[in-house]
Amino acid sequence: NEAKYRSLSESANTGIWQVNKEGYTEYVNPAMCRLLEINSEEDLAGVHYTAFYPEESLEIIRQENYKRLSGKSSAYELVLTGKMGTQRNILVSASPLFDENREINGTIVSVIDITLRKKAEQELKVYREHLEQLVKERTEELHLANEEMITANKELIYQREELQTALDELNSANP
Repeated sequence: NEAKYRSLSESANTGIWQVNKEGYTEYVNPAMCRLLEINSEEDLAGVHYTAFYPEESLEIIRQENYKRLSGKSSAYELVLTGKMGTQRNILVSASPLFDENREINGTIVSVIDITLRKKAEQELKVYREHLEQLVKERTEELHLANEEMITANKELIYQREELQTALDELNSANP
């Protein structure tokens, strides 16, 4: 069974990271090694898992770890920094690991790289904001054109009334 599970883990595209209750690595699969920009889990010896996260992610990690200490699983987004400095947006799904006495003795984490999705979302947001700006500008242009047409229409009505008055005066002057 262990060989079967190791084979599944080794072939998964999702990063899998198991840490003990102190936060040190017990296992990472090849997908996680790629995300961390390391060659093997031996490169993680003595390195706390938080070393791969920027300062702004650490508070989220602390909050989520607190949930796991109460036995709850959680899912959240973070930024991960690989050993070579590459930053990736990741989706983390973390669950507590229990020993035979039902005591929490670590965490198992699955990690999905969502960097491309986040980039696409950002590009879509920029595009949407640009489109909204274009719509706003065009609406303002149409409003101004409408105001001009209303003014021109009022002027035409006034001129027509003047012409009608002049025509009426001519008709009454010529019986």
